[in-house]
Amino acid sequence: DETKLVLAKVAKPITATGGSNELIIGEANQAAADLVITEVAKGMFHGNPTIMDNDNTDKTAAATTSNNTGYIVIDAPSGVIFADKPTVTVDGNLKLDSEDIDLINSDNQLRIRVKTASTEASKITVSGIKLTVDRTVPVGDLSLAITGTAIDRVSEDNEDAVVKAVVGKVVTP
Repeated sequence: DETKLVLAKVAKPITATGGSNELIIGEANQAAADLVITEVAKGMFHGNPTIMDNDNTDKTAAATTSNNTGYIVIDAPSGVIFADKPTVTVDGNLKLDSEDIDLINSDNQLRIRVKTASTEASKITVSGIKLTVDRTVPVGDLSLAITGTAIDRVSEDNEDAVVKAVVGKVVTP
């Protein structure tokens, strides 16, 4: 007889959907599809997360820092920038800081501050997304990556996307 034991099932804390608006290489201020980010359960976004310290040289215990600022970061690929700050709305009781929604890193990222976690699964809609696509961006699907300390608490400067969503299709003129 063989015995099997499932220790854990790992699932992504959020899902994201977009669309396939046409984006022309070399054009500025183009409308991308709305981005909808949905929590798979309540409390997936944290306002003051405890973050694992990957630089810990003492491997006997995990090092953490608490009371960090929780941000959701929407990252455009290289060669793409946000032409303007989009509108961010919430369906549910997740609380965002409307005064702390900014374009950062030369307008390549949209950063959204989470005030408090939800007590019911919530949905964030990012609408009115305008992108400038330079001539180095390859033809095909254009995805935005979603990460940040509010979602992924492995490190403050985590560059790995939790999820990606297609918001446009890059074409030649």
